[in-house]
Amino acid sequence: PKSVATMVRRHTGVVGALVAALALLARPRGTCLSFRTTHRPAASSPRRRRIATPSSPLTQPKTTPGLLASAPGGESSGDGGESSARSGGYEFAGSAALEEEAPLPEIRWLAIDPTKNRGKEVAPSGAAGTTVLPLFPLGPVAYTPGSQQVLNIFEPRYRQMYSDILLSGSRRFVTTMVNPESASEIAEVGVVLYLDDLKEVSQQTNDAIKYVCSHKVLDQRVAIVDILNPADAATKQTYMRCEVRDVVDADAEGTIAAAAGEDDVAAMEAKVAVALAEIAEMQEASEEDVRFSREAVRSLRARRGVGDGSLWGVVELWKNFLDARAQAASRKVQADMQGRLIKFLTEQQRNESESGSSGAPAPGTPQFPRAVNLADLPEDLQRDVKNLKERVMDDVGPLVDEMTKGVQRLLQAESHVERLSLFLRSVENEKRRLIARRTLKSTLSSLERMMGGGSSDGGGDATPEGDAPPPSSSSS
Repeated sequence: PKSVATMVRRHTGVVGALVAALALLARPRGTCLSFRTTHRPAASSPRRRRIATPSSPLTQPKTTPGLLASAPGGESSGDGGESSARSGGYEFAGSAALEEEAPLPEIRWLAIDPTKNRGKEVAPSGAAGTTVLPLFPLGPVAYTPGSQQVLNIFEPRYRQMYSDILLSGSRRFVTTMVNPESASEIAEVGVVLYLDDLKEVSQQTNDAIKYVCSHKVLDQRVAIVDILNPADAATKQTYMRCEVRDVVDADAEGTIAAAAGEDDVAAMEAKVAVALAEIAEMQEASEEDVRFSREAVRSLRARRGVGDGSLWGVVELWKNFLDARAQAASRKVQADMQGRLIKFLTEQQRNESESGSSGAPAPGTPQFPRAVNLADLPEDLQRDVKNLKERVMDDVGPLVDEMTKGVQRLLQAESHVERLSLFLRSVENEKRRLIARRTLKSTLSSLERMMGGGSSDGGGDATPEGDAPPPSSSSS
């Protein structure tokens, strides 16, 4: 309408910010952008809720089951209105000066060739610094050193593997990530799991599961030199074995590189801690469903090694955060899909009841089938269901990539400094997402207020026939 066109010309700054936010949200996967502008939240922004410190640095709604504990309720903050530069006064450019970061390092994959050596077992090289360990690929999953893992063991070959590592007393095996695009490739760099506890549960599970095993992931990354019996990857007659060597950081403690760059390392570790604190403030200001606790995040450190105060401990926490976000996004879309199906089925039963169709349920509480065939739904509803499924993949896919491939890049990093740099990129991506969401909400709210106020050129605030009304800020 003419009134909207006039409003757009008068408010080019607002439209520019909207375009910049949409460009950031719609960027291709793997593309990293930076924005600069002068947009700041309005002084009338709602006061932020301050979350009391829970036992976990992560919080999420009480109604959301999953990995994370719920946060206690909302004590109000007295610093509403103009926010600090870190939490609310984001520098964001409507002019969209975009800069691409350097590409992420490629993951080094190792092909499993069952025909190698004509299917015969390969003898280990016996080179200095190498050892032979069982190999247990666990799918497209990357484990962090220092974490605790529980596995259910049911395949005969891995039942045998656990018997062997118990009898030998080593209790150790190698696991590495399987390439999600090619099941015949595994990551060259993996981790070593140490068996802490094994429970026999075959009677309780009718032999569907033999063992429930608890492990700790050692502070030991290994590079696979060779797979000794690759033919067994295809036959599955027994578990694979591999020759590995330890992967040691180029700047490990005690090395010349560590001594020379200690100040730089300390500065980068501090930068990680500051960035996480900023993320927690921004998440709280935006009232994200899944977020870090500001108080708990302040105690995080990113030093070498494993356990509390280590970068690997922070990475494991970050993985849990991404997992909780993926679960929340999936549940939200599934609830939307379920709501549309229930509405359709309710209307269908009402129409059948009013028309007196045979087999229609009696008036009262609707009765829904246990399963619905997608092909039986109207075309428009089939399209909606398909679009919702695609939305799940669009929302969850990047999170899964970061939990898997992102962590694998950290595992194969050649130094602590490189690992810090890669992790900072992940944190910066989260900051950009929060900035884009907040800017988009603010801009859409401004557009709604201006369109709702009418224009001197006429046209009022009516929506033309055939056009959808402008989206609300809550839907962004």
